[in-house]
Amino acid sequence: MELWIRSQDKTVLTKINSIGIEYDKKLIGYGNVCVKLGEYATKERALEVLDEIQKYILLPNTDNSAYVYEMPKD
Repeated sequence: MELWIRSQDKTVLTKINSIGIEYDKKLIGYGNVCVKLGEYATKERALEVLDEIQKYILLPNTDNSAYVYEMPKD
């Protein structure tokens, strides 16, 4: 399965291999390239969004189709 994420401002659509959050200028989890996909008021809200993305990753995919997750507004 491929997971693509569209940024909050709709200007980026990227295939995701890994994802993380930045909090207090520290990057928690990252891949080779860092692209800002969204911004949230609190670390807790960012973790909620990360949980939603995880649910997409865990969806059954019997036809090898791609999923697109759109980053929610805060």
